Order: sequence, then structure tokens, then C-alpha cells
Amino acid sequence: MRSKALLDHPYASLVSGAMVIRETVYGIVKRLDFFIQHIEAYRKEIGLKPGEVGILDVGCGTGVNVAVPLANAGYSVLGLDRDPASIDLARRLAPGLKNIEFCRSSLEDQNFNQCFRVVICSEVLEHLQRPEVMLQRMTSALNEEGLLLVTVPNGFGYFELDSFFWRVFSRHPYLVSELYKWEDRFWKVFGSSKTLQRRREEYRPERLESILSTLAPDTAHYQSFTHSKITRLLKSQGFRLLELRNNTFLAGNFLGLFARELDGFLSWNSRVADRFPSFLVSGWLIAAQRPHELKESLI
Repeated sequence: MRSKALLDHPYASLVSGAMVIRETVYGIVKRLDFFIQHIEAYRKEIGLKPGEVGILDVGCGTGVNVAVPLANAGYSVLGLDRDPASIDLARRLAPGLKNIEFCRSSLEDQNFNQCFRVVICSEVLEHLQRPEVMLQRMTSALNEEGLLLVTVPNGFGYFELDSFFWRVFSRHPYLVSELYKWEDRFWKVFGSSKTLQRRREEYRPERLESILSTLAPDTAHYQSFTHSKITRLLKSQGFRLLELRNNTFLAGNFLGLFARELDGFLSWNSRVADRFPSFLVSGWLIAAQRPHELKESLI
């Protein structure tokens, strides 16, 4: 059965609070689908209802792409992030959801009374100088044989190249402004009436601010992960890999700017990545589990 947090028609999208958000070059819908598939398999294996599955989202940002949709799906979610602006927006995005809480904090500052069934760390490890320390802290917050869900970008793929040029380009706000104007003019000339209507609805300034995954000013990457590097890191901390899947083929701000109306391309970009070797894709989706005996040895 398809989760109510995910939509297939008329295009791949997710439900986040009151908003429907389409797939992007970053594979946000594919990522959420991956998370829910593994959470559901784990939930059924241990015989719990969705509301009994406690999920910790470490570095949740605004919660718009992961924490809030998971709460929409019925799970009990706690989102942690150190950025106050991101947490403030996260709380505004989920006013009617009783099964989600956001906390302005870091994992090392928390002393949980009980462990979580699922811990999520999405697009976080690459921002840390010592990601192994974060994994150790997540282990202490994870229930025995609990589920760890991780995503990281390919540190040597197209995404990093696109990001480099975008950072250089962004040093000149006038050029960025002109680029957005040309993009808007292009769709006014070549877009269908349906596309133009969708743009009017989706690209209102207040909505664009609401769908930002983080408002944190520091987004520097300290880690350049490869497929083998992230695998070794998880195994070194005792995790057993359940699945390591490619995310999208291409990703980045420049690409996203010109491809965000091309639903066919976005669908292809997500599907084709599964057929490509790992070094060619934008990043990876990882499900892992802490074996019972290793968990006990750390307590």
C-alpha cells in the first residue's frame, strides 16, 4: 500500500504538512520513499503500529522533506537541529500534527530517557569534520537492532561540480537575479498554460521560503564521500548494511533551476541512477542496522 505521504499522480511528489512538493533533481521523493519502505518493513517485523515507531531525525533542518512527511505518514517524530531559524520554520510547517516535535539542539546535548526505533541522518555527515563521532552518538540513541537511515552526496560527482560553480556564481547577486529572470521569461514564452499556472502557485515567495530544507548559513562540506568510504565508515561503527542504493543521476542548483519543470526528466533522472555504477550518481541512500550483540557491548 502506498504511503499517504507520497503521491504518484500527476507527478512524483510528497505531502509535507499542508503542502504538496514535487520531485526535484535531489531525489527528495525517492529518498522519502526509500525511508518509508525500510521503516515499514522494520515496523511490520517487530509488530508495531506506525504511531509506536519513534523516529529521531538528526540535523532535520526545516523538516519539510523528511520529518514532517513522516509525521504525515503517522510515525512519532523528533527533529533535532542547531539552527534556530530552521527550527522556527519547522514548527510553523506542522502546526496541526500532534506526533511531531522539533528541538533546537544537537545530539550531544541530549540525554534521552529511551532509545529510538529509527534514527535518520540525511545530508548531514558530509558537513562534519568527524562523522564517526556523530555515528557513535546516534548508536547510543538507537534501540537494539534499530534502523539507521543515512544519505550522503557523492563527493566526486556532478553534484559537487555544479555546487562549486553555483558558489562562485552566487558571489554576484546581480547575476543570480538575472538568471532567475531569464528562467522565468523562458517559461512564459515556451511553457504550457498548465505549467504557467503551476509556477504561479508554487513559486510565490512565501511558499519558496517554506520549502527550503535548511536556513542555516553554514553549508560547507568537510567530507567528500565515495561509495566505499561511507560503507567503510558505517561498518567501522558496527553497522550491518541492509541496502545501499543510488539516489539520482544528476543534481545541483544550476541543473535544478532549468529542470524543475521537466517532470519527465526528473522521473528519468531518479530511475536511471539505479542502473548506473555508484561513482556516476549524485549520492546514496543507505539503510543499516545495529546488531543486537554489538549494541549490548556498547552500553
